[in-house]
Amino acid sequence: MKNSHPVDRLKYIRAEIAELKEIEKELKDEIINGNCGMEGDDHIAAVQIISRKSFSVVLLRSLMGDDWVNKNAAVNEQVRLTIGDK
Repeated sequence: MKNSHPVDRLKYIRAEIAELKEIEKELKDEIINGNCGMEGDDHIAAVQIISRKSFSVVLLRSLMGDDWVNKNAAVNEQVRLTIGDK
């Protein structure tokens, strides 16, 4: 795989990550559901519940106006690279 094109390597790595994420989900569910203890031989787990609220931008614009929303809203930018089969 080292001599593969970066596009091909990235596709293979994403497939491996998907498999690992499925294993991670199964293990997390087992821990969170109490099917095992929280303490392993080498590590200990802690469960945190985190909540997040969000606002409707459409509603805020109608109540506060475009200028207020543009001035006070945070912008998060992401770059997505999609790779498919040939």
